[in-house]
Amino acid sequence: MHEIEKFRIDEIAKLHVEIFGAYKSTLEKAIRIGQLLTEQKQNLRHGEFTSWVENNLPFSDRTAQIYMRLYSERDRLKTEAVSVLNLKSAYRLLIEHKSPKEIVHPVPLGVFSVLKKCQRFTSNREFDPGALKCFKFEGNLVMAMERDRGIVYELGNSYDFDEFLTVADFIVRVSSRLGRDAQFKVEGDYIKIEDGKYRTKIPLYRENNYPFPKFDLNDSKRLPRNFFDAVKKVYFAVCKETSKERCRGVFLDKNILYATDTHRIARCVTDFETDSSFIVPDDLLEIVVTEEDSPESYAISGNQFWFLFKDHKAFALRVREPFPDCERVFNSFPKRDTECTFEKSAMSLALKRMQPFCEGPLKRMDVKVKERRITFQSGNRNGEAEEEIECEHGGDWTFSVSHDLFESCATRMSRFQYHRDFLYFQEGGLECLLKTLD
Repeated sequence: MHEIEKFRIDEIAKLHVEIFGAYKSTLEKAIRIGQLLTEQKQNLRHGEFTSWVENNLPFSDRTAQIYMRLYSERDRLKTEAVSVLNLKSAYRLLIEHKSPKEIVHPVPLGVFSVLKKCQRFTSNREFDPGALKCFKFEGNLVMAMERDRGIVYELGNSYDFDEFLTVADFIVRVSSRLGRDAQFKVEGDYIKIEDGKYRTKIPLYRENNYPFPKFDLNDSKRLPRNFFDAVKKVYFAVCKETSKERCRGVFLDKNILYATDTHRIARCVTDFETDSSFIVPDDLLEIVVTEEDSPESYAISGNQFWFLFKDHKAFALRVREPFPDCERVFNSFPKRDTECTFEKSAMSLALKRMQPFCEGPLKRMDVKVKERRITFQSGNRNGEAEEEIECEHGGDWTFSVSHDLFESCATRMSRFQYHRDFLYFQEGGLECLLKTLD
């Protein structure tokens, strides 16, 4: 045991005996004990303090918490003129005037429903002080973050948390067991949760070494009413579900939306026009396109792009690299008078049958268009397959294409043209260029 630590133990024990050996305690001595205990706790690792008190001091951990509370509230105690009171009276005064660190929320179910929504924004890595698998509480805000994106929910005005962090998995797991009479209490270094039948406490962390963003969204701009419907339309034309290639986000240029990955470029002409151009990061779109509500406005704060919903906000890091010149690519494609038109239901069924027999990571498939028929051919170790559907018009074209990428376009748009290395799909204001395989 270090000499300094031994000195603290001896002095704490001595002062404790003096306080309770007199009819009236000296508040300054109790505050001094609290200071010594606070210093010692800071020198110990998380979870070691309780056992240190039990092994070295002549009082319990609860008494130690009282001493430290008196120390942390020493300035307010002086203003309350309690220096002439005994120790019990001073502590009772603190209890009657609870600090923000001991707020009891009698109906916290709103918090837990929000936390469940936030859970998808937390990392899957095991928790440690440097990981991001946590929630942050501050004022009436709950925040969660995963890598370069996150979400912020605003709770009711009755919530006013001091800033702290807590483990995401713990609190979500607990919330699934609670009834309607649950209580949520932040006290010391723990969140205490109980509902009459179930009781637990979860550690919290006040050291803010997590990169949660500071944001100023005063310059937010309203989005057109049907903006997000158009975004979903163009985004799902190149969404990740049908490609291992990373979508680069969605680019709005006045009244035209673009989305692209390595093999496809999609364009959608909208019925609205904005006074600015911006890129919506794919990290943000991947999550918010599944939301039931649409964002009402957007904002750019520092290096983050934000969508502002009615009851929450979502953000991701802004896209720094320039967006591809999609307009030039579309304009360079020679539009033909002849195009191939087909029924989506027949196309979908034929492609579903072909899928098990397509070869390689891109699931290569040969396509032939001739005499109002589209023929698909492919083979692998499962065998060979050939499917044929009827079409209208069309030319005499033969090409190879990725089954999955072709399917993602053909199930959304029922007309296409072919020229050299590209297929040009279109329908209802949505256009998509798909690169064929060599």
